[in-house]
Amino acid sequence: MKMLIVALSLAITTIASAASVKVLDIPTWGYKTAVGEFGWNEELNRVWVEIEVSDVNNGGDGYTPDYYRTKVEGLEFDTTSRTAVLTVDGQAFECAAVKQRGILVFRHNYLKQTGCKFISKVVTELEDDGFEIKKVQKLQVFLITK
Repeated sequence: MKMLIVALSLAITTIASAASVKVLDIPTWGYKTAVGEFGWNEELNRVWVEIEVSDVNNGGDGYTPDYYRTKVEGLEFDTTSRTAVLTVDGQAFECAAVKQRGILVFRHNYLKQTGCKFISKVVTELEDDGFEIKKVQKLQVFLITK
């Protein structure tokens, strides 16, 4: 019985500690998909989110996806731990950590996603412009802590 209570309290704590931040909200048509990753400037110790938006039905020759780069409020680079940290409602979550890849002179640092993931969805919202109400389709991308 004690184990069940401990397991339930841990599950509730895990659910309560998860956070979600909307990083992109753009009008769209058709079905789009988005892939997110972290960008990082090593000299300035700044971090941001880069999103690649692709049309699911248009992957032929000459097709180029759209790229968006955005700063996320609460997302900062911690120089001590060398991690990208997202702070939401006073709670800090590690989203990415500095890793190395390559050999000898080709070795370089990069941010590897660790404790956060990107989720995208297409939603239909009602938009009131003061004259009429229209249905608008939007692509939304969220940064979710694990």
